[in-house]
Amino acid sequence: MSENPDKTSEKIKQTGKKQKKRDIEKPSKRVLPIVLGILFLLPALGVLVVSKVIPTTMTIIGSFQESRGFNIFGSFVGIENYRIFFASPQFFDSLEFTSLLILVRVIVILFPTLPLGLGAGSLKPLGRKIVRILASIPWMVYSPIALGITWILLLNPMFGFGNEILNLRDPEKGRILILAIDGLSFLGLAGGLGVTAFLSALKGENESGRRKPVKSVLLIEALMLLVTVAFTVQGGSTINFVAGGGVNNSTLTFQNLIFRFLFITFRPGLSSAIASVLFLLVMILGIAAALILILSHFRLFALSPKSNPVKYAKWFKIVSIILLILFLILQLISVVPYIAKFIPLFRTPLANIMNDTSDLVQETLFWRTLLNTWLVPFVIVILVQFPITYVAALGIGALRPLGKGSEWLLIIFAPWLIMTELLVIPGMLRLINSVGINNNLITFSIPYLLNIPMLFILVLFFRGQHYKFVENEKKQGFFTKFVWPSIPLTAFCLIFSMIYIQQDMVWVRSLPMTQAQQFIPGLIRSLLTAGSERTIGWLLAFIRIPAFILGFLVFGGFQLFYFPRLGIKSGKPTLD
Repeated sequence: MSENPDKTSEKIKQTGKKQKKRDIEKPSKRVLPIVLGILFLLPALGVLVVSKVIPTTMTIIGSFQESRGFNIFGSFVGIENYRIFFASPQFFDSLEFTSLLILVRVIVILFPTLPLGLGAGSLKPLGRKIVRILASIPWMVYSPIALGITWILLLNPMFGFGNEILNLRDPEKGRILILAIDGLSFLGLAGGLGVTAFLSALKGENESGRRKPVKSVLLIEALMLLVTVAFTVQGGSTINFVAGGGVNNSTLTFQNLIFRFLFITFRPGLSSAIASVLFLLVMILGIAAALILILSHFRLFALSPKSNPVKYAKWFKIVSIILLILFLILQLISVVPYIAKFIPLFRTPLANIMNDTSDLVQETLFWRTLLNTWLVPFVIVILVQFPITYVAALGIGALRPLGKGSEWLLIIFAPWLIMTELLVIPGMLRLINSVGINNNLITFSIPYLLNIPMLFILVLFFRGQHYKFVENEKKQGFFTKFVWPSIPLTAFCLIFSMIYIQQDMVWVRSLPMTQAQQFIPGLIRSLLTAGSERTIGWLLAFIRIPAFILGFLVFGGFQLFYFPRLGIKSGKPTLD
């Protein structure tokens, strides 16, 4: 019996459709995308070698040497620096306190962030936007140096309150206080990030109606945990600013230990050994994060702003909304420390504040410092970091020189994905000392020439756009498909990078910068050393209030108008 012609025609049509989709996924046989993709990647590879590979290598080499300066060659001592480090009581003090920090932050990641995202997902569009704004307030006001000043001023014996309870001279009280401060601050930051990421995952996966968002949500949780551990073992700038290592090293961090051996006891070999051990851990975490992103086909993509609430079981929806309200309250409480830094202004006569302000402007090159703080990061990010990073992302994610396997090129950058400049400081100082480029813009900009997290984000976005058109069988031009939709996300990454450089207290602290070269964090440190609390209060008000307004416009604008149009998916694209 012959087959129905209509069915045969339909079968041929469906087969052709599937073949067309497979053809779209095949690596391009054209030479131009391959050549351009490689050429676009070359500048980033060159900068990676200069700013990451060479300093890391010099740090590792320095860990097997001993010297009293930052010379290229020192006395070879083998693994002696590692033996001293691991046998030192300071290692166990740092390990214990860092482990407590990680524990507190992991608890914050696992519990508050997920209810915030899931609860917000069950709301209507207006409710989701309100939650987005409230959850982002901690990001709008965040400033490590300002947070440190707040707690120092609260503990000031002249006008700080709760000195009997919050007594840092007691090691146990000091440790508990610092853990509570850090946990509260981290809660605000993690909550804002969690709401944004989980809402994008819920919306992106539900848009097609074919997948449940559980996989993407769990992947986001895993990535946040990896990043949290990596940044915690390297972090501690605010903690070091507030308490140093604490009484009996009760709040000692590895960052503090690196600086202690590098600039106080002048043992760069021992400092390099600590940095090398941490780099090995962070490298493993970075590669693990990259493998998760690559193997899961994790991707970002532009989507329609209109969507319906996520449908949960009634009991689950009630529980998630109750938890959402609870954690939103905690989010707002986490902002309190940033507001408390203005206490000195309310306890000081206006005339005294005006006099201190006049002295500050006249004697500390204040306007030059303010210009440095805003202009230098802008120049570095816009003129160097942006073109190098964006072009490399286009080369990998849009031109796709290796076809379906193009994202594997990110493995080259993965060891430094979640590494801060702290771990290359010993090698970086040896490098700049050997070539004689101290105290200038080139020296300062080296760690920031390439933005590796931004590279990953944009590549994942270009991957998402590619998969989006594969799934929908749409053909678009290169500019319409990749460049134009990526502009808002690129702008956000650049703004975030400038804010990070402005507030960085690690690399700036490592350079012998003159008064005319310093940033606001350096000025605040010097004023605090001189005991000018009232001037600091005015300075923070003058800087942070406009910064908050700017942050509200930037973060609030993105949360209202862009992030609702950003989707997250995982898994291979749907082809049938």
